[in-house]
Amino acid sequence: MKQFIIAVAMLAFSGTAVFAQSENAAKLVPSDATLKAQKTEMLTLTNKLENEVKAKKTDQVEASSYKLLNMMRNHVADTRYMAEAKGGPEGKVIMKRMLMLEQRVAAYMNIRQDAMKNGNELVSQARTFANDY
Repeated sequence: MKQFIIAVAMLAFSGTAVFAQSENAAKLVPSDATLKAQKTEMLTLTNKLENEVKAKKTDQVEASSYKLLNMMRNHVADTRYMAEAKGGPEGKVIMKRMLMLEQRVAAYMNIRQDAMKNGNELVSQARTFANDY
């Protein structure tokens, strides 16, 4: 139930923010090179998080998991901008993908509540998200 509430809140927030900026959606879509660089950065940070979990470095795990969460949120917003810019049937497909990514972010947020206890799951979720980037 907690995940559902978080997902609804995120959806409402991102929907409101994008609605206000829908005219500028095409300008906000990142280039393919930018997306590739972001994916590489996310995978690198995920590997760093995995090493920190193994070494039981609590502060670093918290910091890295928070940075990954922000990267995930930014990618969800980028996906939303892509959907807005494309429009039509292709935009709807991208929007469905964005909703799936939003659900993954909500799950990650829930797991992150106790980062050290759920460290391996955080790494798994981050890696799955990065691979679907």
